[in-house]
Parts: sequence; C-alpha cells; structure tokens
Amino acid sequence: MREQMKLALENDPKNPLIRVLEKVEIMVESKYDSCINSTLPIQKLLPNNTLIMLILFQCYTQTGEYDLAIAELRKVFSQIADETVVQTLNNTYKKDGFKNALIAAADKWVELPDFASAQNALMLYAYGGHTEKTLHWLEIAYIRKDAANPYIGVVNYLRPFHTEPRYIEIMQRLNLPLGEFQK
Repeated sequence: MREQMKLALENDPKNPLIRVLEKVEIMVESKYDSCINSTLPIQKLLPNNTLIMLILFQCYTQTGEYDLAIAELRKVFSQIADETVVQTLNNTYKKDGFKNALIAAADKWVELPDFASAQNALMLYAYGGHTEKTLHWLEIAYIRKDAANPYIGVVNYLRPFHTEPRYIEIMQRLNLPLGEFQK
C-alpha cells in the first residue's frame, strides 16, 4: 500500500471517502479478489455510491464474473442514465453476451442529452473490446479536460491500449509517463 494511503487510513480510518479510494488503489494494483472482498462491506454501508458500484463492476469484469459485473453496471445506469440504457444493457447481454452489451449500452448512453462522462464511456468501450470507440472517447476526455485524465495511465481497462499510437500521443499531450503502474 502506498505510504500516503496508509497515513490517511491511520488518521481517519472510518472516513468513507478514504476507504473507497483505498479500494481504487487495490483495484489498480490488480488485486481484484481482495478488492471485491473488502469493498462489499463498504457497499452495505453506502449502497447508492456509484464509485463503489464502478469499482465492483471493474473487478468483476477483470475476474470474469460477468453476471455480477452487469448487475453492478445496471445499478450505475439506474442512477445516472435512463431506462432505455438499462434495457439495452439487459437485452443485449442476454442475446449477444457481455462485451456486446457494454458497447450497446455505451452507444445508447452517449446519445442522451445529459450524458457527461467521457471516462465512463471509454471504460465501457475498452472492456467491450472496441478499440476505435475507446480511443475516440479517450480523445474526448482529453479535449474536455476530464478530471480523471491524470489516472488514464494506471486504470486497468486501458492497459491493452498502452501500445496504441493514439493512446501514447494523448499520454504525451497530458505529460503523463508511459509504463506500468508502480505498486
């Protein structure tokens, strides 16, 4: 664990934000089972926390537990999108599988007038395996100066794109280092 996180937890061990951010760090370190096991109790305390749902979605995706990943994503979309996105997610998952469901739901979601999160769109496209749309939304995140841009070098879902020239170019424009996350 990073020294700063350790100090934060020592100074304020019950702070929910610090506890959730610790789970993000565990996830980034690819300790998915540990992250799931330590996040579930926090989710019971904060059942409507979208970040917790997204952490679990990513961990379940990384561990191949797609039914659980879809359940978490369904909860996220129930809070931040409309029913058509949830229906698209459910119907496509049943008919065409996990990756296609992520792409179809993202396609429907980004069409909504109140859609705002380029980072979440690129996450869904990345997990769905759609390189072009992932890189497109990475560019949009860069243009919008998305608050999550400093983390694109360490998020798990973008690791398969680290050798893509467009990814490298955006990392250089952001003046972020290329390479693996240092644990």
